[in-house]
Amino acid sequence: HTKAPKKVKELLQEKHVTGEERKLWPVIVSGDEIVWVRGFPTPARLQPRQSVKNVIAIREAPLGTS
Repeated sequence: HTKAPKKVKELLQEKHVTGEERKLWPVIVSGDEIVWVRGFPTPARLQPRQSVKNVIAIREAPLGTS
């Protein structure tokens, strides 16, 4: 039997992210699937492979900067 996936709230609590910080914590979803959460590795099945020609790179910047 496999463990159920953890909720984002549980993951952030383990990293001691406060409730106020959690409200602004960046999370990227595709449809109804979470594909990225700041501070956590990208799932292995979503990491680019050599056969992939196109990837999406995400750069995080503070608000008000470019």
